[in-house]
Amino acid sequence: MTAVIVSEAYELVVIVTVSQNAVSTIGSDIQLMTGEEISVDALLKALLVQSGNDAAVALAEHMGFDTFVKRMNTKAAELGLTDTEFRDPAGLDDGGRSSARDLGVLAAYALRNEVIRGVVRITEATIESANLRYAHKLETSNRLLKADHPLFMAEATGLKTGYTPDAGHCLVASAERDGHQIVTV
Repeated sequence: MTAVIVSEAYELVVIVTVSQNAVSTIGSDIQLMTGEEISVDALLKALLVQSGNDAAVALAEHMGFDTFVKRMNTKAAELGLTDTEFRDPAGLDDGGRSSARDLGVLAAYALRNEVIRGVVRITEATIESANLRYAHKLETSNRLLKADHPLFMAEATGLKTGYTPDAGHCLVASAERDGHQIVTV
């Protein structure tokens, strides 16, 4: 949902200044630096390719953290996601919740977005800050996309891995076969 809100609210060329709060976000990150100025496009890649929680928080703070989360929940209601409540942009607060059905509906909606559809296919990338001072190497955790991994699936097109201690490992995957888009949760 963070990627959906970002893609609908921000221009990809907009520059975001990273806060200490974003840098301090727990879990998966890309090691953003406090004060780093970086494009929405780069942060979206960090979010979707490497599950950068620091990128998720930086993107939300650009709008205003609480405003962003409220917008996530408003969008969930618009999409009919009746078993979903977001508490933060990185999915770290296990007080938030969703169902497999809702995640599937959200994934199908997100895949209609050309930018998101392109980014979730990326297996490796390097993004840079606006002034080229910092570079961040990204690598997907989605083993279905990695050609050198035993779980590689040529038809796989993304989508997103996740983990929290309470939820465990999660995967929303997408694939294309015979002209059909398939989403599984």
